[in-house]
Amino acid sequence: MTNNDRYAFAQSSTDQVANDQLAQLLEQTLHKQAPAATLQRLPYLDDDYLTAIMAFYQQKVQTMTVTGPLKMPVMARYGILAAGKIVIIDIESLLGPQLIPEIARSPLTATSFGLGELMRKTRTTQTTDFIFINLVNITNDLGVGALEALGAKFMDSAGQQIHGGGKLGRLQQVDVTALATWQSLHYHFYTNKQVRGPLLGADGVTYRNIGLTGASPEIAKVLETQLQKFSAQVVAVNFTDCRAYAKAELATGLGYCFQTFFGQVTVTDMATAFVKDTEMSALVQQTPYYFVAAHSLSYRTLLAQYNKRVIVLADTIKVEPTDNEAVLFDYPNDMSDADQLARFTMTLNNALRLIYFRQV
Repeated sequence: MTNNDRYAFAQSSTDQVANDQLAQLLEQTLHKQAPAATLQRLPYLDDDYLTAIMAFYQQKVQTMTVTGPLKMPVMARYGILAAGKIVIIDIESLLGPQLIPEIARSPLTATSFGLGELMRKTRTTQTTDFIFINLVNITNDLGVGALEALGAKFMDSAGQQIHGGGKLGRLQQVDVTALATWQSLHYHFYTNKQVRGPLLGADGVTYRNIGLTGASPEIAKVLETQLQKFSAQVVAVNFTDCRAYAKAELATGLGYCFQTFFGQVTVTDMATAFVKDTEMSALVQQTPYYFVAAHSLSYRTLLAQYNKRVIVLADTIKVEPTDNEAVLFDYPNDMSDADQLARFTMTLNNALRLIYFRQV
């Protein structure tokens, strides 16, 4: 077997049955062209990095009850690695839209307090890194609630702490003395978003996330004003101006407070992070060909960096391949549809005959 007989398949969904069916089909078709070919599976990452990384290290995903966006208890998902040094937190599990029906969301009062609560409860004397994944957040408080749970104080002119995005503009005083013990830690945001926008303005997090937070156009205008006033006051009381930083908009603005009040904050593409965290770079280097679904942008970005040949599996013509990619259409969106599978198998057979992919 040569290196040209090595393939990898990036699993395309959380549906393991569908992943198994597709992997089996790929293997059968590959073996018709190259009997010695091997197919390595890469985990699905886009919606469930936590399960993938914990499974790799044979550790369990854990849960804990914390305060939800509307101060009702919710079940947060997290994982502990490296004997407590690394804590991985699934943001969506405690701040996501699945917790509250859209009609019941309250963008003016929703709080990220539960995130800080979970951080406080999972941190040990060994903890050095917090990793945030699934950066879906229905709150508009820029992470103020999370930092308040860690002991920070954001106060109005009367010395009362402010809560929720609807009161951010009242900020006059900031006391982050309690965050001193959190400054030595590293904070990592893992994202699968390829295009991000600004924190503030007409294209900022408030207006971009109306469908997520439940804000009406009128409420969005109020929230935007509050965010503008809050961030200006943060600068006025001599904190670093992070409003224009690319990290600031992450997770509906959570990135802003972390970047402003903590020094060691990084942003990493999810697939790149997985390869690094699992030390799989050697495997990626040794595997020349990949099957990747069109929507798996993290893997496509990663493999472009390695200049690997990628067969993009697409069920639509609306795919813009990069120089290292070729698009394979007729990708079945229903693995139980015999006609779709037959068309895809024929297209796959033809593709594997191309010299571009088989330089043996």
